[in-house]
Amino acid sequence: LIEFYATVDHLVSNAGVMQMGFIEDCTQISDFARVMDTNFWGFVNCSRFAVPHLKKSRGRIIVISSACEWLPIPRYGFYYVGNVSQQM
Repeated sequence: LIEFYATVDHLVSNAGVMQMGFIEDCTQISDFARVMDTNFWGFVNCSRFAVPHLKKSRGRIIVISSACEWLPIPRYGFYYVGNVSQQM
């Protein structure tokens, strides 16, 4: 990426997957891990790459998520946790 573009001006974090269901019904940790791997760790890993370049370019990170952070919806617990973790 850097070799081609030479700089990073912005990082837009918009990736997300949804796993519907009640958290107490989770029988496999892999159900929750899939959501967190994309929604949280994907954001963290992209940010870790971009931050040194954003400091040089004075760029910004833009996080696009959903309204479930302010108004949780039943059965969206996994998705909610993944999105809220980006705002910390």
